[in-house]
Amino acid sequence: MNGWIKLHRKFLKWEWMTKPDMVVVFLYLLLSANSEDGQWQGITIKRGQVITGRKIMSKNLKISEQKCRYCVERLKSTNEITSQATNRYTIITIVKYEDYQGQDKKLTSKTARFTANKQPTNNHEQEEEEEEEDQEQEARAANAAPPGDIFTWKDWLDGLKQSPRRDIRLIGDYLREKGIKCESKQQAEQELRRNLRAARDLTAWSGPAIMATIKWLRDQGLSWTMETIAKNVALYQDYKGRDDDWPAEL
Repeated sequence: MNGWIKLHRKFLKWEWMTKPDMVVVFLYLLLSANSEDGQWQGITIKRGQVITGRKIMSKNLKISEQKCRYCVERLKSTNEITSQATNRYTIITIVKYEDYQGQDKKLTSKTARFTANKQPTNNHEQEEEEEEEDQEQEARAANAAPPGDIFTWKDWLDGLKQSPRRDIRLIGDYLREKGIKCESKQQAEQELRRNLRAARDLTAWSGPAIMATIKWLRDQGLSWTMETIAKNVALYQDYKGRDDDWPAEL
């Protein structure tokens, strides 16, 4: 991707300027957006739009998928962007793209076609590759604990605790904290797979941040799972210093 974007000094007064992750995600979307209308697999990707997803954003920005999702939702709440999701990809539109960029100079037709058509294809292909990689990781994670002819729940949990992967260790801690007990290896593997995606999102957060989120959910009498912890940990960090209610996502 070639060229440059404009960034006005008024950006320093932007309401999300003090939130580093919000700044990074918004600038990434602004930089990635098409500068000219183009076609991709029969779909018109307009100027100011970009095809992306949490996985590719997380990989490119080195922040968790959960944080990417949270930032996108916050940007939507203040009408910075809109999104149109399908089962394969998401089209994000920068609402004020024309205000930000203005058409002072046109790209040449050759460069415009390359920018408009090639970039979404690369993003989507990378998204599909990462989805396949996730599936492989989940299959390997099912055998994270030491195998044995005789299954015992204690040995299984001990195996998770010794895993070099933090997401696997977090699942073990969660199962202990919840008092969940499986009677067979098959049930244990199902629990592992069920919680793996949320556990991966939580690896970006410290133990105290995770425990504080669990405590809040408990104090409110809310049902807490690995998924609801992952959904709310970023919100808790944002709202914990405010007086207004925390809109927990259940």
